[in-house]
Amino acid sequence: NIALQVGDLVGWKAENGEEFGHVMIYIGGGFLADSHGGKEGRKQGGAYGQFSVEKYKNRIKYVVRTSKL
Repeated sequence: NIALQVGDLVGWKAENGEEFGHVMIYIGGGFLADSHGGKEGRKQGGAYGQFSVEKYKNRIKYVVRTSKL
Protein backbone atom coordinates (compact mmCIF):
# COMPACT_ATOMS: atom_id res chain seq x y z
CA ASN A 1 0.00 0.00 0.00
CA ILE A 2 1.26 3.44 -0.97
CA ALA A 3 -0.14 6.62 0.55
CA LEU A 4 -0.98 8.63 -2.55
CA GLN A 5 -0.13 12.31 -2.76
CA VAL A 6 -1.95 14.89 -4.87
CA GLY A 7 -0.38 14.88 -8.32
CA ASP A 8 0.76 11.24 -8.28
CA LEU A 9 0.32 9.48 -11.61
CA VAL A 10 -1.43 6.15 -11.11
CA GLY A 11 -1.59 3.58 -13.86
CA TRP A 12 -1.80 0.05 -15.06
CA LYS A 13 -0.52 -1.90 -18.00
CA ALA A 14 -2.67 -3.65 -20.58
CA GLU A 15 -3.68 -7.19 -19.67
CA ASN A 16 -6.59 -9.60 -19.99
CA GLY A 17 -7.35 -8.60 -23.57
CA GLU A 18 -7.03 -4.85 -23.05
CA GLU A 19 -5.29 -3.12 -25.94
CA PHE A 20 -3.76 -0.36 -23.83
CA GLY A 21 -3.03 0.51 -20.24
CA HIS A 22 -4.14 3.77 -18.68
CA VAL A 23 -2.83 6.56 -16.46
CA MET A 24 -4.84 8.77 -14.12
CA ILE A 25 -3.81 11.50 -11.71
CA TYR A 26 -4.56 11.48 -7.99
CA ILE A 27 -6.49 14.66 -7.11
CA GLY A 28 -6.91 14.05 -3.39
CA GLY A 29 -9.77 12.98 -1.18
CA GLY A 30 -9.55 9.40 -2.44
CA PHE A 31 -10.24 10.35 -6.07
CA LEU A 32 -8.48 9.92 -9.41
CA ALA A 33 -9.15 12.02 -12.50
CA ASP A 34 -8.55 11.15 -16.12
CA SER A 35 -9.01 12.54 -19.57
CA HIS A 36 -9.28 10.38 -22.64
CA GLY A 37 -10.48 10.43 -26.18
CA GLY A 38 -9.49 9.89 -29.76
CA LYS A 39 -11.40 6.61 -29.94
CA GLU A 40 -14.91 6.10 -31.30
CA GLY A 41 -15.04 9.64 -32.63
CA ARG A 42 -14.41 11.32 -29.28
CA LYS A 43 -12.22 14.39 -29.36
CA GLN A 44 -8.96 13.83 -27.48
CA GLY A 45 -9.24 15.33 -24.00
CA GLY A 46 -12.95 15.73 -24.52
CA ALA A 47 -13.94 13.24 -21.86
CA TYR A 48 -13.16 13.76 -18.19
CA GLY A 49 -13.89 11.44 -15.33
CA GLN A 50 -13.44 11.39 -11.58
CA PHE A 51 -13.21 7.97 -9.96
CA SER A 52 -12.71 6.54 -6.50
CA VAL A 53 -9.30 4.98 -5.81
CA GLU A 54 -11.22 2.09 -4.23
CA LYS A 55 -12.69 1.21 -7.63
CA TYR A 56 -9.22 0.74 -9.17
CA LYS A 57 -7.07 -0.30 -6.21
CA ASN A 58 -6.72 -3.91 -7.42
CA ARG A 59 -5.67 -2.82 -10.92
CA ILE A 60 -2.96 -0.30 -10.01
CA LYS A 61 0.42 -1.47 -11.30
CA TYR A 62 2.55 1.61 -10.71
CA VAL A 63 2.60 5.05 -9.10
CA VAL A 64 4.87 7.86 -10.28
CA ARG A 65 5.39 10.53 -7.68
CA THR A 66 5.42 13.75 -9.70
CA SER A 67 7.14 15.71 -6.95
CA LYS A 68 10.29 13.72 -7.84
CA LEU A 69 10.16 14.45 -11.59
